[in-house]
Amino acid sequence: MEAMPEGLQRLRGKVAIVTGASRGIGRATALALASEGASVVVNYANSKESAEQVVADVASMGSQAIALSADVSQADQVEGLIAAVLEKFGRVDVLVNNAGITRDTLLLRMKLEDWQAVIDLNLTGVFLCTRAVSKIMLKQKSGRMINITSVAGQVGNRTTRRSGGDDSFFSRRSRCCLYHRASHERGWRHGDGVRVPLK
Repeated sequence: MEAMPEGLQRLRGKVAIVTGASRGIGRATALALASEGASVVVNYANSKESAEQVVADVASMGSQAIALSADVSQADQVEGLIAAVLEKFGRVDVLVNNAGITRDTLLLRMKLEDWQAVIDLNLTGVFLCTRAVSKIMLKQKSGRMINITSVAGQVGNRTTRRSGGDDSFFSRRSRCCLYHRASHERGWRHGDGVRVPLK
């Protein structure tokens, strides 16, 4: 594993869930959180070996980690994931919604099942994880949620503009509406301790 800069241990005693953490941005995020002392839940759907390697990398940095398989587009699997995290660590302090897929092609060539797969994971998956973790963070009166989105949500390319790849943009707007509505329904106030970056 490449050397990671030593963090300030600002997350010592905190528990972070990173979806889609077996590789790429998710892996880098998991390692960055671990460098700050967080215990990390490495979520993956299919790449068990890669996820276990991330766990080993985290352990080599002196932090705890577990790899948990769950398709976050499925409500029952998200419930199982969160239950396993609570059984192991007893709390959730950080949620990083990173899991996502692309099926970029021209609109007329896109299959309905490809469109639905993207919506299910990139949008519904974020909703399911956020809803499940919100309940925990509200009880704790603390927590952080971070949503990873694509630059294509702001600047599309030839295929994403024509294929419905603008779902990244709509995803951001949908989340804004979701969080504002939830804040009113739950009576959240500034300073309650649950923060969600919307940009």
